[in-house]
Amino acid sequence: MSRLISKKELRIRSGLSETTFRKYLNVRYFSELSAMGYRKTQKIFSPEQTRFLVDKLVIIDE
Repeated sequence: MSRLISKKELRIRSGLSETTFRKYLNVRYFSELSAMGYRKTQKIFSPEQTRFLVDKLVIIDE
């Protein structure tokens, strides 16, 4: 999965609640994501950010 994907779509694929997903993005992995250009207000993840999150959250690409 190395394409642009929305926060909502990735959250649904991860199976996490909105609150938990937000904590992962803005607390747990924020330093790594911000180094990739992530901003808390962005709606779409870059392919690099998507790959990182898929690996960290163990999301199976169907």
